[in-house]
Amino acid sequence: MAQYKGIKGYTLQTLGSDPTTADTVGQLWYNTASNTWKYSTEGAGAWSTGGNLITGRAGPAQSAGVSSSSALCSYGALSPPTYLLNCEEYNGTAWAAQNNTNTYRKGGGGAGTVSAAFAVSGVTASPINTTDTVCEDYNGTSWTTVNPCNTARRYISSQGTESAGLIEGGENPASPTNTLCEDYNGTSWTEKNDLVSESSSAFGAGTESGAITMGGGPSSPDRRTTCQIYDGNSWAAGPAMNLGRYGGMGAGTSTSTVCTGGNQPPGYAISTAETFNGTSWSPAASMTTARSTTCGTGVAAGASVCMSGYVADHIFKQSTEEYADPVYAVKTVTSS
Repeated sequence: MAQYKGIKGYTLQTLGSDPTTADTVGQLWYNTASNTWKYSTEGAGAWSTGGNLITGRAGPAQSAGVSSSSALCSYGALSPPTYLLNCEEYNGTAWAAQNNTNTYRKGGGGAGTVSAAFAVSGVTASPINTTDTVCEDYNGTSWTTVNPCNTARRYISSQGTESAGLIEGGENPASPTNTLCEDYNGTSWTEKNDLVSESSSAFGAGTESGAITMGGGPSSPDRRTTCQIYDGNSWAAGPAMNLGRYGGMGAGTSTSTVCTGGNQPPGYAISTAETFNGTSWSPAASMTTARSTTCGTGVAAGASVCMSGYVADHIFKQSTEEYADPVYAVKTVTSS
């Protein structure tokens, strides 16, 4: 007869108090204080409905913000060639209009907080469909045009803060896809080490010194499972996602990430979500609403928000969804 160690790879422990639940999911131990057998479980993460954006859109900045109760959504587009300047701030309940950006655009990058953010590059409206290097900073009240990035590009991924930001990948007419990476110190942009593989319409999460970029493809029809991780100096290939997609959203850190939404062939918006723990990707609860070319934010995967995007036939979504981490619990073994 098989022994517990042979099945699980470890022996049963005798403990005076219960261990941390997140570190012991599926394990069994004997608690000497209560004289009971116990085990830990992991519930499912979940998405809940938040307040609606004032203006639904596609291709906004990879939104700035720190949590599902503090987020910013700027620029974007409706059916071409209607580009937007609109900027909105979210307090966890409702969106409120803020001062507009200076440049009409879509498909750029952005990061930071609701009081200190940047928005950069993308496709601008003057002249129409021009890929630009324009960068703007937000101080919580108004947007100011600042030093541009070095390479014009659209459909980039971005991470970080207004004074320590990062953008990578993307495409432009001269280079359909690229591996270029740039760092922003709040004043100027500096070329950094390139991505491992080219990327367009990918989406990012994390910080300037610990970033992750996911999905995308060498050209927009492709949906890759690619994941690349940045340590502040260089990029390395990470574990592949379970589902290839482009135009989705990412939030959290490079070791605790949630991604959702995006596009799957032959052009379908999806609601499927995944989480990354720094080692592997796992399926997560799906959003209520499928959406593509969306954005989201959150410095913690379990307190993130996804907003905007579109579904089939360019129906632009105003809806917002908030993600909460799985709930861990210690349970007592009972007999029946």
